[in-house]
Amino acid sequence: MTSMLRNVMSRTSSRTAATAGRRAAPVAAVLLALATTFAQAAPPAPPAHDEIVRSAAPLPREHRQGEVVWMSGGIGLDESQAMQRAAPQWPLTVEFARRDGARSDYLADVEVLVRDSRGHEVLGTRAQGPFLMAKLNPGRYTVEAARGDHVIERQVVVRAGQPARVLMLWPQRPDDTRTGEHHDAHERHLTRERG
Repeated sequence: MTSMLRNVMSRTSSRTAATAGRRAAPVAAVLLALATTFAQAAPPAPPAHDEIVRSAAPLPREHRQGEVVWMSGGIGLDESQAMQRAAPQWPLTVEFARRDGARSDYLADVEVLVRDSRGHEVLGTRAQGPFLMAKLNPGRYTVEAARGDHVIERQVVVRAGQPARVLMLWPQRPDDTRTGEHHDAHERHLTRERG
C-alpha cells in the first residue's frame, strides 16, 4: 500500500501547483484511509507449524523396554484422536475393544505381550488405554493381549515404512458391564476390520 500511495503522490506532485493543491489533499486522505482499512482488515497469518503442534492434545509418555520404544493411552477423545494421528509414525499400533451388542467399546488395562519370531519377549506391559504403539524392527511378531481370563493372540508382520495395525476385539459376555468409551466412528473401523 505504501508504494501505491507514493506512486499516486508523485504523479500528483508533477501537476501544476494549483491543481495539485486542490486534488492532492483529498486523494492522499482517501488513499491513507484505504491503506489503514486494508491493514486492519487483513486476515491474520496462519499459525506456524510449532503452534499447531502445541495446540494438539499431548501424546502419552514414551517408554522403553530393551530396544523397543512404546506408548499406550487414548483415554478421552482428544488423546484418542492424537494417538490415531500419530499412529502412521509407529511401526505397530494395537487397539483394544470389547463387543457391546451391535457396537464396540474401547478397553484399557490390558496385559500385552509381544514376542519376536524366535519366541523371545520384546515387550511386556499393561496398556493404560485403548491404544498401544511400539517402534519394532521389521519382522514377524506374535501379540498376546489378556483381559480377565480371556486371551487374544494375533500374528503381525512389521515392514519398514508400512505401519501395521492390529485389533484385539473381545467378545461380549452376558455378565459384562460397560467398560469403555463408545465411539460410533470406532465401530465403523471395527466393522471394516471384521469384513
